[in-house]
Amino acid sequence: STGFLDGKRRLLNVAISRAVHSFVVIGTMEIFERNPASPLGILGRALFSKGYELGDVTGNWAADTTLVLRGKRISSVSDHHALLDEALASLETGEEIVIVSPYLSQAGVNAPELQDKIRQAVGRGGVVSIVTRALKAPGYPTGTTPACRHALEEAGAKLHTIKRLHSKTLMTRSFIAEGSFNWLSVMRDKPEGANLDTSWVLTGEDAHKAAREAIDELNSLLKINQPSTEIGQGIIAAFVSQGAE
Repeated sequence: STGFLDGKRRLLNVAISRAVHSFVVIGTMEIFERNPASPLGILGRALFSKGYELGDVTGNWAADTTLVLRGKRISSVSDHHALLDEALASLETGEEIVIVSPYLSQAGVNAPELQDKIRQAVGRGGVVSIVTRALKAPGYPTGTTPACRHALEEAGAKLHTIKRLHSKTLMTRSFIAEGSFNWLSVMRDKPEGANLDTSWVLTGEDAHKAAREAIDELNSLLKINQPSTEIGQGIIAAFVSQGAE
């Protein structure tokens, strides 16, 4: 709200006319364009016609892009797989990626692109944590089978299971993506046969907080059957180093 600044011309006039050496406006410049006939609209025209916007003022500050919550929606199979592949490819020593995919498929986990990128990420010292459903769910063509688990563990991933898991989440130090896409069951070579699934990819400090909440939720469920298991520590450590805590 612009409050009294845009309500009474005399008040704004007094504020401006009392300036002895300079009159400085700090704010969002677009406010001046909302109503050209308003007091602020008139002030805006005067400022931009007779003054200028300063860029070198001591203390001039803008929010770092890592702090601002930003999101994008993805819906295609190729975009989802590209996000996963890029996240694995950027994993460095001590960093972690958490892939929450309730259902697995042989075609999904044995895709050469996925296998190669998991091996490379682990080879660089990264941690690939996969959380999936504990048992093959009745009525579903896919699920956690010994063959699927073996293929992922052979590539170097760490497998964790939760009985009643249905979340589909991808987390790194940079983002959290959540939606309806099963990251490790959808076939890469037959995207036309896949369901329409969407995910929101969020970055920024609030995204870090959301990822921390998701990690805590998963760990609380994992401790029921696997007391010594804890995932996401490589992500939380990255948040701390970035100052997000």
